Order: sequence, then C-alpha cells, then structure tokens
Amino acid sequence: IDGANFNNGFGLSSNPLPGGNSQPISLDAIEQITVNIAPFDVTQSGFTGAGINAVTKSGTNNIEGTAYYFLQNQNLQGRRIEDITLEKIDATKKNFGFSLGGPIVKDKLFLFVNAEREEATGGNASGANLWKSSENGVADPDNNIARTRRSDLEAVKNHLINQWGYDPGRYEGYANEAEEGSTKFLVRLDWNINDVHKLALRYNQVVGTSMQVANGNSGPYPRSTVNRVSQNSIAFENANYAFKNVVRSITAELNSNFNSRLSNQFLATYTRIQDARSTPNNQLFPFVDIWDGSATGTNYMSFGTELFSYNNDVINNNYSFTNNLNLQADKHNFTF
Repeated sequence: IDGANFNNGFGLSSNPLPGGNSQPISLDAIEQITVNIAPFDVTQSGFTGAGINAVTKSGTNNIEGTAYYFLQNQNLQGRRIEDITLEKIDATKKNFGFSLGGPIVKDKLFLFVNAEREEATGGNASGANLWKSSENGVADPDNNIARTRRSDLEAVKNHLINQWGYDPGRYEGYANEAEEGSTKFLVRLDWNINDVHKLALRYNQVVGTSMQVANGNSGPYPRSTVNRVSQNSIAFENANYAFKNVVRSITAELNSNFNSRLSNQFLATYTRIQDARSTPNNQLFPFVDIWDGSATGTNYMSFGTELFSYNNDVINNNYSFTNNLNLQADKHNFTF
C-alpha cells in the first residue's frame, strides 16, 4: 500500500494481510489496485503467486467527501437448507465511515482523510459454531446439541466456584453476546514542491479486536481429533481468548522528474504490526480437560486460562528504504 509492505510477515494466521480479522485499510480510501502475476520489473518483488499493489486517494483542488453505512443482521440471512430450518441466531455486522479531501493551498498542497468503524456482534463475532449441552449425552448436530452433559457441566462449575473461588464462565450461549470490531484512520498529504519534486506522506492505522475459541490442536490424551468446541466437547467461556491487532504504517514518497530522460523515486516506509492476546477478566487458573473415558477420546469439557495466550504478544517492525533512478535512453529504459 503506497509502497509499504502489508504482508502477514509472521504467519500466525492464514490471513494474507496483517490486522487479524480487520482489513488494515478502508476500501473507500483506495484509488487504484494493480495485480502483478509475473512482472518483468526489478522494482516488483517480495511475493510469490501475485503481488497486489494499492495506491490511496489524494486530495484535489475540489473539496469532495463521502459517507457510508452498511448493515447486515440475522434477518438478512438464509436459514433453510432443503427441508431443514436452522435456528435464528442474533448476529449483526455494521460498517460505517467517511472520507474527505481537498486543497490546503490550491495547486500546491492537498489533504485527504478517511475514518471507518466496523462492528460485529453475536455469531458473526465468535467465529465459531458454538454448541449447547445435552441432557442425556447424545449429540444432535441438527440442533447444535453436543454430547457434553448439562449436569456434568453444572457440577464442575459449582465445584470450581465453591472449592476454588474460580468462575469458569458460561458453557453455552456466550457467543450470542460476543463483540468484536475495528477502527481505521488514514491521512494523506500531497505537496507539489516545485516543477521537479512532488512529496506524498501517508499515515494509517487500524486497531481491532476479535474473539477466538480455545485452541483445539492440543486436546486431552489420547490426543483428541476434535476441537474444544464441537458436537463432542464444550469449553467454558473463560477458556477462550481474544486478539487485539494493531497496525500502524507511515510512508514518505518523493518523486523527481529532472528532465524527459531522467527521473527518481525515493520511498521510505515503516509499519508496526502487533498481535496481542488477552484472556477473559485476566483471571488465571490452570487449564484443565476432563475426558469422559470414551474409546474415541473425543468427548470432553475444558476450563481455565487458555494454554498459549497468557503474556503472548507479537510485535513485527518492518522498515523499507528504496530509491529507483530511471534513465530513458533511446529505445531502452534503465532502472538503478
């Protein structure tokens, strides 16, 4: 984006962009997008498969702006699959923001700003198909009922509270109240210094939170083949965790056209990507799986502080300094 690297460099998730579930920049702030499959250009590198380059909008001599609001909720979702009617779960997504651009000094100095907020509540925020407990230990996938017995869950919860003073949270229904969202901001300044030099400065950031279900790749012995929230298992609410994703980026680009044959581009960028984990209420307790002894090793419940989230904070700093000197010599173009 404007020459700054916006790859998911650390690779903790399958998202191609940093920022977790939050897109790091608003689509309303983007002017152009190009996709390069196999460019014969030494300035295009650092990717496999395809490189996607975005250029953000600039202010012009006209004062122009936009405002927008998008809404999606459970009333706009289909709930029938052939002869099966799915349960209606409250889930809402909102996306709203504005952009404004114009001149500070006509023909000389221009400003563009964008701000956007995304919010998701209910099933859209939880990112998981959360199951209900059963009365008899029999799973009913059509109605999202797991094998974990309600009586067992209640007994464990009451024991933890009375004996250890630890509340593991709810064991069902908490996804309906899950919330996540992101706030984005971008400002760009374009300065026509003179007939030769043009400078562009851009700063943007996104701060987002997302809910995550307890890690399912480290189930109880013998190693379980199902996640901790499934038709076979249930994790209490406080066994889950959340991500706080923060991306901050600044770009400075100086373009110089010395004459019809010689031009130069200097680009300096800095991007700071932070992915921090948090646990509900910051209340620490050993993480415990209780297995029912079944031959498959899949029926269990979980509670406690998520195994891999306490004090987990990843910070990824990316610096880039690039200078491209272009020389046009008759039929040939040289880039240094």
